Amino acid sequence: MDATSKDQALEFLKQLEETLNSKLLGPTAMESWIRGKVAAAKTDDKQKHLRLPEAAFLNGQALPVLFELLKTYGGGLPTEDAQRALLNEYHRTISDVSRLSPIRWVRHPFRKILSAKLSDIYRGWTNPDEGRAR
Repeated sequence: MDATSKDQALEFLKQLEETLNSKLLGPTAMESWIRGKVAAAKTDDKQKHLRLPEAAFLNGQALPVLFELLKTYGGGLPTEDAQRALLNEYHRTISDVSRLSPIRWVRHPFRKILSAKLSDIYRGWTNPDEGRAR
């Protein structure tokens, strides 16, 4: 990434921060909103993406703001491109914001291992027989 691309990325992130700060609810109102959404989503299959507090915040508040910014910032992306840019495991229930899953069908060399030794992780990356996800 050249300096211009880095500068552009930084400017986008600054704009995102400013936009989130101006559009998101304050802490008390957000907590109340999240509790209400999580409770309502427990019995509504169309709101699976709001059943956990973190998911309610991300999918119900933050992603819609990011999606709108993607469509407007610096000339913006067409709606379909913005939807493809935001990969989300709940893409089926929030298709207005996201159209694709983040699930990779091709194996990659990284995997989650709690309490793994760094040497074992490195050996897995460098050994062709062990260098992919299981």
